[in-house]
Formats: sequence, C-alpha cells, structure tokens
Amino acid sequence: MEEPKRSIWPSLVLALGITGLYAWMNQPSATPDGAESTQAGAPADAAGSAAELAEAQRAARARAETRVTITTAEYVATFTDRNAALVSFVLRDPRFDHREGRTRTEEDLVSTDREELLPMRQTLRGIRMPVDATYRAEQVDPQTVRFTYEGDGFRVARTVKAGQFPYTLSSDTKVTSTSAGPRPVRAVEHVYRYVAREAEGGSSFLGSRSPAITQGLCKTGRSEVRELREALVDARGIGPGVHFGGWGNNYFTMAVAPRDGTVERCVAAAVDRGEVDGESAGSTFEIDLLHPRKVVPPGGEVRFRSVVYAGPKDPDRLEAAGHSFISAMDLGFFGWIARKMAQLLGIIHRVVPNWGIAIVLLTVLVRTLLYPLTAASFKSMAKMRVLKPELDRIQELYGDDQEKKGAAMMALYKKHEINPFAGCLPALGQMPIWLALYTSLSTNLELYHAPFLVWTDLSAPDPFHAMPLALAALMYVQQKMTPNTMDPVQAKMMLYMMPAMMGLFMLFLPAGLCVYMLTNSTLGILQQRYVQWRLDRVPTVSADGTIEAEVVEAPKGASEPGKKGSNRGRS
Repeated sequence: MEEPKRSIWPSLVLALGITGLYAWMNQPSATPDGAESTQAGAPADAAGSAAELAEAQRAARARAETRVTITTAEYVATFTDRNAALVSFVLRDPRFDHREGRTRTEEDLVSTDREELLPMRQTLRGIRMPVDATYRAEQVDPQTVRFTYEGDGFRVARTVKAGQFPYTLSSDTKVTSTSAGPRPVRAVEHVYRYVAREAEGGSSFLGSRSPAITQGLCKTGRSEVRELREALVDARGIGPGVHFGGWGNNYFTMAVAPRDGTVERCVAAAVDRGEVDGESAGSTFEIDLLHPRKVVPPGGEVRFRSVVYAGPKDPDRLEAAGHSFISAMDLGFFGWIARKMAQLLGIIHRVVPNWGIAIVLLTVLVRTLLYPLTAASFKSMAKMRVLKPELDRIQELYGDDQEKKGAAMMALYKKHEINPFAGCLPALGQMPIWLALYTSLSTNLELYHAPFLVWTDLSAPDPFHAMPLALAALMYVQQKMTPNTMDPVQAKMMLYMMPAMMGLFMLFLPAGLCVYMLTNSTLGILQQRYVQWRLDRVPTVSADGTIEAEVVEAPKGASEPGKKGSNRGRS
C-alpha cells in the first residue's frame, strides 16, 4: 500500500518559530539615542587605564631615580638606586661599536630595562624587601659607589667598585642585624640578558651562527652548563662548588663569581618575553648564583663578596681575572690548539699591523710546518699516478661489476704494496689544526671590526661575495689537478660539487676565515704544481717508491692486472 505523502509545512513553521524566539531572547538591550554601551568597552578601558597607570608610576619612579657610575679606561657602568642594579655597561673601545652606515652605537652589555630584570641585582633571602626596593645611592669616587638599605631588622650596605683587572667589578655586601635573635640570610646574585629572536637570525647549518646567539653558563670544578635558549626552557642547575655563572655570546660575556671559594648552586633558565604576530619576540636568560646561607647573630654582621667580569672574550683578560672565567670561551674539542693559533696570530700581528696580512702569513707558516705530512700525501699520489693506466684498464674490464672491480684493484694495490688510503691519512692528521684554525678565526675577538683591503670587518661574512667565489674557483682548479681512482660519475660530482659547497659555506662564514682558506688553497695548488713538475722530470717515482729511469709514454694495450711487467716504465 502506498504511503501517504507528508507535508513539510508544519516542520518549516516550527523551525522558523524556534529561530525567531531565539533571536528575540538574545537581542541586545536598547539604549537611548546618543548613549554608548559600556558593557563591551569596560574591559578595554580597564586594561587601558591599568597600562596608563603602570606607565605613570614608571615615569614617576624614573624621575625620582638616583643613578651613580663607575668609570674606567675600559667601561662606564651605570647603577640605579632601584635594587642597586646595573642599568648600563658601555664598552669604551670604539672597535666594539655597532656600525650602520655612518651611525655608530656603543656596545652596551645590559639589554634589559625592567627593574626586576636588571643584572647585578642582589636578592637577600631571609630579609623582607620589596621587589623594587629603593636603596640610598652614594657616589664615593669615580670608581666606587655605595648602596644602603634598612628594614626588617637589618642594615644592608653594598659597595661596588672597579675591579683589579680590566672589565671587572667587585661587590661587597655587609648585612648587619638589628634584631633580637639570630636570623639566617642567603645572598642570591642575578644576571640577566635579553635576546630578540630577530637578532638571533642568520644562524644556518651552512655557516657561522649569529654573534647574538647566547648561551647560559654555569661552571663547577667538574661539570658545566653551556646551553642555548632551547635547552634552558626548563631551568638547569648545578652545584655545589660553583665557580661562576652568567651568559656568553660569540664575542662578549657577563659572569659573576664568588670572590672567595665557591657558591652552593647555579641555576640557568631562558624565559620567553613579548609577542609578535603570535610568536615570542625574544627570551631573557636568567642566571642565579646562590651563596651559602649564613646566620646573622643579634647585633652581628655577615658579608657576601663577588666579582663580575663583563666585557669581550679576550683570553688574556679572562685568564687574568681568574675565577675560571676563561671557561666562558668555548673553543671546542681542540681548544688548546685554537688558543695557540690565536697566540701565534697575535705575535705575527705585532710585526705586521694588519689582521688580514697576519692571517695570510699564519697560513704560510702553518702550511710550511705541515709540509712533511703534505709531502707524504703527494708521495702516495705519485704512486697512484704510476698505477693510473692499470686502474683505467680494470675499469674497462669489469665495467659495472663493483665486486670484481674492487677485488682487482685491491689485488693490484697489494702487489705493489700501496695503501690506497695513505693519501688521506696526512689530511686526517691535519684535521685538528684545520678545525682549531676554523674555531680560532671564527671566534677571534681581534678580528671583530678589523679591516683588510676593501673589507671593513673580518669577523663578518664577505659582503661582496668575492672571496667565496674565488675560493670555489680555486678549489675547482685543485680538484682538476688531483688524480683520483673514482669512476667518472663520482669524479665529475666531486669536481663540481665540492667547490660549489665550499663556496656556499663561505658565504656565511667570517671573511677572516675566507682569507685563510683562499691562501691555503693557493699554496696547495702551488705545491701540487711543484710536485707534478718533479714527477714529469727525470728521474720519476715508481710504484714501490724507488727512483726509475726516464718517464716514457705508457704503451698501448696495457696488460691485464696481475701479469708481470704490466707497470714498469709508466708515468
């Protein structure tokens, strides 16, 4: 039986009725003409008022603020009476200035401006003090300032003065109890550094990282924390026996250490601050050093002493400042070689007062000292050159049969007592020196803004791209000159890929390192040409390393591998 058709009108009317009722119940309340609804605007107004109030309070504090300074030949350190903290630390050496066209900006190692995030702030746990505690600031002399605070049953007197060594500050905090009973107090030293994400840009696996990229540092006698921002999202702490804590980037560092002995603990963290387009604008590195807790007897006093190094990563200055500050420099696994290279470069620079020319002379000296290793490599190359016709013959005989081809080559090498990897061993022996030179030249403070010919900064990549392109061309020539036993496809790939990759790397590496690589490649080509000239003359070198008669042209139809007389008299 056919089912009767149902009308859709009842359902449609019901749906429209429900929709109308929902709209009526949720309509906005009427307001008189010209009146504004404050319901939506209230939160924004409240937020705006809070921001305006905070800014007004900040301006008022700034007007009432007292600042004092410590001036030396190396820096000008400015302190505020708010938390007795450091508001700027300007390096006076003009070579550290930032340059943009004709504009020069002095290097300031303080990059935070919030009162609770200023470096050299000191917290005294056990004493109830406001976050923005106001000290009485006093300028004792051009190199000494004093801060005093009294409250919660204590008198605090902190004296900060220029240190004994360049780029150092000395802090001495005396805590005197006015309480009736003993009170425990612990001093915590704070170091802060803000790094914008934009400043961190330029780091790439193809080359050197941005000089602004920062590490949090904590150092004990047996271990250390040396971590980038990503690894410090969760705070890292070490102790006891802490020597110093702070931050460091490619060329500068700020670190605090106890003047006597060690402290209990060092904690390093990186906290995101600010937001741009939904992403973090940057991070603040927060490093805390915790002194051992001390009990202050009634009417008695305790002291907390510390030393701060704030300045360039100059190995001599860091070493002189003591307190293991030299560990702020990270020269890698071959650090001791890198330091010797930097010292040697400094000695050469005393004779030739240009860092570019000093790098050229250093390269010549290193290449000369390493010549015995290079000569061994060339000797191996000469033996391989003698076997080249036989190796070509094997390539023709076995084609794509890699197993038979490899076995035949190894039999040929064994017959003539040749190690096919002998040419690589000298290069491997030189690798520590090359790596040390790379590290030394990439982080060498002396190259910071150092000029050479048309280049104004040997610590920055070549802005003209001239040296990377020249290096790629030289490496192509060098590859072309080097005998190889690879198949044609691999040989062609090495011929073009290696120079292209090195040229690409050098686009991002310091110009000073490019100077070294260019000089090294030029000397390598000259040495290779000299060896080939020797090989083309009479007498020549045979496969077994002995001296043979004149070089004669290899006869046509070379015999198969393994047969007698297949290798004598060939070049």
